[in-house]
Amino acid sequence: MDKISLVLGGGGVRCYTQIGVLKVLEKKQIKIDEVIGSSFGSLIGVCFASGKTSIEIENMFTHVKVLRFLDPVSGFGRGLIKGEKLVDYVLDSIKCKKFSDLKIPFKTNALDINSGEEKVLNKGSLREALLAAIALPGVIPPKKIGTKYYMDGGIYNPLPIHLVGKKINKIIAVDCTDAITKIDEKSNKVEVIQQMFSILQTKERNNVIKNTKIKLVLIETIDKKINVLDFRHSNMNDLINIGEKKAKKVKL
Repeated sequence: MDKISLVLGGGGVRCYTQIGVLKVLEKKQIKIDEVIGSSFGSLIGVCFASGKTSIEIENMFTHVKVLRFLDPVSGFGRGLIKGEKLVDYVLDSIKCKKFSDLKIPFKTNALDINSGEEKVLNKGSLREALLAAIALPGVIPPKKIGTKYYMDGGIYNPLPIHLVGKKINKIIAVDCTDAITKIDEKSNKVEVIQQMFSILQTKERNNVIKNTKIKLVLIETIDKKINVLDFRHSNMNDLINIGEKKAKKVKL
């Protein structure tokens, strides 16, 4: 029997497609032995690793107003929101505080903002780890762990399939990397910045996939430009449906 690692990539609001994928995995009764999440995918991943069903996770994220999570950072330069209200809401909902409280082994990644080294977070405080994992530059401030500062690991590696455990012989990876589109004189600065990240992330994702020796089932859920921070409820529901349709087309 396969030992399966579920890897949920980063992508902000695009990660809602992962909830649709989870619905399909449940319907097919596919047992997951390990969960790895990057960036916002770590929030979806930790919920699944706690034992929450796809419907419970969907309700958690779609039946609450986004404004509830706004906790502005005082002053300028470090970010817009702290991210603490969002992480605390997730952890309160799943009733877990430590990695050891989870029902399925879970890990996430973060990036040392000074050295550029990737940090694997898989023990100790979930709150600390998730705040580092979602610390998107310019939006959520870097998280200090010990003596080092960490930011969103998805900035560099949005699909960390290289972090799978030694006993894993099959990977189901949900890729939410943004689509690369044409930039011209009509493009605004946000679109240009998103394009830059998309190019860098796509190259790293392709390198990781190319070097993977384990059987890989790749579910690519995004085929159009979607703003990483567009957390409108209508958009969330559409994305969940997209993820479910994409997963149904893949041989799992």
